[in-house]
Amino acid sequence: MNETGIRIGVAKDSFVYTRRGREVLIPTATNRELISLVECVSATGVSLPPMLIMKAKTILEQWAVDLPSDYLINITDSGYANDQTAIDWIKHFDRMTAAATPPETWRLLLIDGHGSHLTAELANFCESHYIQLYALPPHTTHLLQPLDVGCFQPLKWYHSRTLDWASRTGAVDIRRSDFLATLAQIRGQAFKENTIKSGWRKAGLAPFCPEQVIAPLRAAEAARNLNEAVEEAEDVLRYLTPEVNNSSGEEEEEEEEYSSIPVLRGLSPGTQDRFFRQIWDARGSLREELAQAFATPRPHLAPGDIGWSTPKTVRVLNLQEKAVAYSLRCMLPYGVAEDVISTLKGSSVMARTATGLEQALNRTKAAEHASTKRRRRNHRVVNAGGGPIYAKDCREMAIQRIANEAAQQQAAVNARARRALVTRFNT
Repeated sequence: MNETGIRIGVAKDSFVYTRRGREVLIPTATNRELISLVECVSATGVSLPPMLIMKAKTILEQWAVDLPSDYLINITDSGYANDQTAIDWIKHFDRMTAAATPPETWRLLLIDGHGSHLTAELANFCESHYIQLYALPPHTTHLLQPLDVGCFQPLKWYHSRTLDWASRTGAVDIRRSDFLATLAQIRGQAFKENTIKSGWRKAGLAPFCPEQVIAPLRAAEAARNLNEAVEEAEDVLRYLTPEVNNSSGEEEEEEEEYSSIPVLRGLSPGTQDRFFRQIWDARGSLREELAQAFATPRPHLAPGDIGWSTPKTVRVLNLQEKAVAYSLRCMLPYGVAEDVISTLKGSSVMARTATGLEQALNRTKAAEHASTKRRRRNHRVVNAGGGPIYAKDCREMAIQRIANEAAQQQAAVNARARRALVTRFNT
């Protein structure tokens, strides 16, 4: 098990390299609110439902609307884990794993050296419920913790991609309800069976292979030692080797001439001469092939051979564009054909742009509608400082509250009807 923090409106930095340098302004979310996720994965590739820790005083009904039923919602004053949240999570872990474990069978749980994981209350609970704790050595979780090695990086990446999509649809103000609405989808993409098993394998734990972790460390140490030795040897050579001034400029000119051709850099003069002779010999055969290719008449296509139809999608338009371009090159002079093809390409670009704008507009409208719907939800409190609660229980409490309010309203209506009846009877 391990914790990770996610800032609901902050994505990871990324760089896009293009051929031409051009500044492009991309909208980004600015909400830096932190939500902690307590995750646990097994060596068989199974991920347990997480516990969410949010900075709040009370738990609201709207938080559980879009969450899966077995997600555990918890709150603290800071949004970080503490001793009490560790106890809450270990009880959650016992509920989720006890049914699949034979009676009186110990369960091994890997933890880090955080102080909240080593309290007496937590140790006593684990001992009484057949949970064996094993704390990883300090400063090794980035190498030995399967979640850190294999799962948390994809989780942050998919969260960043979701934020990028939301920002491009106009949702710059990312709120807590928006993050909770997408959390299940993000976790489903990140915590896949192969990803989880890969994390255990890279950590050298399942299958057990210490060399998986030790070998890269040895290689890095050897590389550092080698670099240090090379630097020391270069210093000695620079000290022992005198500087030699080359008075002949012919060799320098020759080297500059050779270095001006990227393909010939690093080749000896004899190899370069053979290379030029091979190119000269190939010129004759290349001329003959080109003459034969231009002399061969290209087939002329009739308009009916292409299967014309009015393009209604971009895919059909792209297919017909290639056929039209080939037909024009066969039937028209070169200059006229290229001019018509350029016009055709411009029309295709405009059609694709219009289709993309239409799709983007539809996505933006859908995102705005969903965001507005989430913001209109009520902010009723489920439990005021009553401890963690599952999303399923939170929704059931909300349904029960709505039923009670409906019953109270119906009772009030019946009472008014009875009073009106009594008033008419008395008069």
